[in-house]
Amino acid sequence: MRLRRLYFPQLNESSQSYTLDSKQPEFHYLINVLRLKAGQILQLFSGTGLVAEAKIEQVAKKSVEIAVDSFEQFEKPSIEFHLFLGISKGDRMDYALQKSTELGVTRITPLWTERGDVRLKPDRLEKKMSHWQGVITSACEQSYQNFCPELLEPQTLEELSLDFNDEHLGFMCDASGVPFKDYQSLQPKSVSFMVGPEGGWSQEELESIQQTSVKPLKMGPRILRTETAPVVLLSLAQNAWGDF
Repeated sequence: MRLRRLYFPQLNESSQSYTLDSKQPEFHYLINVLRLKAGQILQLFSGTGLVAEAKIEQVAKKSVEIAVDSFEQFEKPSIEFHLFLGISKGDRMDYALQKSTELGVTRITPLWTERGDVRLKPDRLEKKMSHWQGVITSACEQSYQNFCPELLEPQTLEELSLDFNDEHLGFMCDASGVPFKDYQSLQPKSVSFMVGPEGGWSQEELESIQQTSVKPLKMGPRILRTETAPVVLLSLAQNAWGDF
């Protein structure tokens, strides 16, 4: 039986017991969502590769006592995957973030684009970033990802430094490109993917990207949705260079 998992960034090998009070979100998740009780076993993970098997020692009205039984430190994956993702509305963005996390993305940079129909004021952006981080964390808990991807602040194309080479590849989907199999003989240390919003890239954005070292990638005679493209691209990359 798979253990229930809890994202626990304060986890460290020098502490084998923790007390959560009712004001902490972890308390709510353990007691009201997972409905765990005293004596039950769970897995804690730091998001940076440290994982612990732990036991709920005591549950009180306003606190939970957790005791760690053992630790395990996992090594980072040998290759990094960076997703530059055009910001889209609601479920599309959440789906792309969730599935990219499950597939082992390392870093995610949301992009403000000309055709993206999402514009957020600073206070709403802060809430949206918190929501996206929650989507990523939940995906890590569910998929047994021990390294949480880094969610960076949204940027425009003009703010990016798109400097790639054969060791650090950069791709974008483009009908004028070549098939993925033509790149499989390379041995990159990192791979980045440019995925536009649901409205696609504008002509100016396409021309701007094409002037960089980003490689055009042909995905057959089809156009993928913004939430589908990261799943396909990361699956191909994991199969070629990752841990699939």
